[in-house]
Amino acid sequence: MGYREDRSALGDKTLEQMFGAGPTARSTPLLNSKRDFVGAEVWTRPGLTLQERWLITLTCVAQASNAAENDRYVHGALRSKALTLQEMREFVLHFAVYCGWSKAELLDEAVSRAADALGLEEPAEPPALSLEPAERQARGVACWLSVMTFPPSPPNEPYTSAGILNFVFGEMWDRPGLGRKARRFVTMAAVGLNDANSPIMAHVYASLKSGDVSLAEMEEFILQFALYAGWPKASEMQGCTRQVAKRMAEGASLFG
Repeated sequence: MGYREDRSALGDKTLEQMFGAGPTARSTPLLNSKRDFVGAEVWTRPGLTLQERWLITLTCVAQASNAAENDRYVHGALRSKALTLQEMREFVLHFAVYCGWSKAELLDEAVSRAADALGLEEPAEPPALSLEPAERQARGVACWLSVMTFPPSPPNEPYTSAGILNFVFGEMWDRPGLGRKARRFVTMAAVGLNDANSPIMAHVYASLKSGDVSLAEMEEFILQFALYAGWPKASEMQGCTRQVAKRMAEGASLFG
């Protein structure tokens, strides 16, 4: 076989591993490029784990609120064992925080359908954290500093006190079942999908500054993100990453 045929064969193999289905019988420009570029060239690249690529992709797919695509991609991720059911459930909660509970409920229903189809048992709930308000606020401040690498804003309004510090960082970010690096990729995909420039800059900076994500991994993330979010949104992510990397190389703070 020549290069073109080899690439198509690799793409078919990759997509079959992802979704458990053989080559499509129909030939269209979209399906051919999905096989030859998306499957053969991007999903097989080094630089990110398969789980990380799945999480980035699932975030983008779920944001579109397409029930059929949710079912297809969730089933594929669980069937291929890229994510366990516990990791998938934690991903859904993390997605809810950054893309909203309404879209996350559609995703959660897709997870339930896939779990039933695959015969998976629901994981046990982790031990409950203390919900005492002062303790949860303190835990939120400590988690924020660890995750974001710079101090939080003063909790002077409900969004910051009840939302960010009390729940997002006081309860959600440190839950077991999904690692911090994985959560960073989900978060960056979500803020990129929402065209949220300040959060993009903040989370790219925190990912790089913490050492959880290398610049090379960040560049691979942007390519994977481009496939499912589109090149315009990925271009914005690329521009923000360049700005952050330049400031860090110069020893400048993010907001100075």
